[in-house]
Amino acid sequence: MAIEISDKDFAELLKERAIAGDPEFLHRVGECYRWGNVVEENYAEGLKWSRLAAEKGHEKAQNRLGYAYDVGQGVVQDKNMAIIWYKLSAERGYAPALYNLARCYETGDGVLQDFDEALWLYKLSTEQGNWAPSYALGLMYHYGKGVEIDFTIAKMYYEMALADMYYKDAPAGEADIKNIRRGLAEVNALLEEEEKERQAKAEADAKAARIAARTQVFISYAHADMQETSYVNELRTHLKTLQRTREIEWWDDTKIKPGEKWDEKIQEALARAKVVVLMVSADFIASEYVWNKELPKILEAAREEGATVLWLLVSACDYEDTDIAAYQAVTPPDRSLAMRRMRAERDEVYTALVKRIKEIFKAAPAR
Repeated sequence: MAIEISDKDFAELLKERAIAGDPEFLHRVGECYRWGNVVEENYAEGLKWSRLAAEKGHEKAQNRLGYAYDVGQGVVQDKNMAIIWYKLSAERGYAPALYNLARCYETGDGVLQDFDEALWLYKLSTEQGNWAPSYALGLMYHYGKGVEIDFTIAKMYYEMALADMYYKDAPAGEADIKNIRRGLAEVNALLEEEEKERQAKAEADAKAARIAARTQVFISYAHADMQETSYVNELRTHLKTLQRTREIEWWDDTKIKPGEKWDEKIQEALARAKVVVLMVSADFIASEYVWNKELPKILEAAREEGATVLWLLVSACDYEDTDIAAYQAVTPPDRSLAMRRMRAERDEVYTALVKRIKEIFKAAPAR
């Protein structure tokens, strides 16, 4: 059968144990007076009992006494005394005292400002599941107070603060929780922005690397044209001068070696092309491979990575309704190579093309 006891009797029992010198009961009596629990509220009386407990080494009472001196609550405000009591409590590992002492070092309140000491004390306090130092650390890393700004670390501490908001000795209030959540939302937004910037930089760097890798000339033509004309061979002859002097490398599919993957090698060469020469004809336009594989890559490289498209009209064809028409021909397309029956006439066209290629390679790299 439970024994009923009045608040008055319970208070007397507490006092008896406290008077006997038990630090825990001294502290409990002090808290009863502080909050008006089973006795009439009397802050000054509570502080007397807390001091007795603190003097006997009770860490919670020491922290409470430190706080009283810190804010001038029930005693004359004395920052030096506050630090003394906070340190005594902190030496016993009491998390709220570690936090209060860290706060003083962070702000330089009652001690010389020391961010390193503040960080160390805050971190010690967080190990006991105290939300307040986690929130303080989140703020420091969020705004770069005494540390370099690091939104990832700030996010970690804000999340720790929310996880520990029901800390037994000092749970977070509604306003505290609201502030923590606001800080977390802000760093999440900043981290998203950082990630976008990182991705944009990575994409820009990758694009710059692709542009830098574009160091040669690519010749695109229809194989059907090779069966009837030697125009591609004539162009190769003119380009060999560039290759011999090691000024500029050129590439076409005749450089694919036996056993190599044909499509793979063409795509690799297209990725290295700074200049693309199109040998345009009806067969060129009709080629499924040229139209579906080569030309889309060529036009994309011209739009996105600064590749230059130069083209020659091999023979009459309906190129006006294609994307090729958007690019300037090397020579007026009203006279195709097929119409230039004399080799000397065609050599003038090839020479103009080589000259233009040299100009492009001598110019500043495309951005």
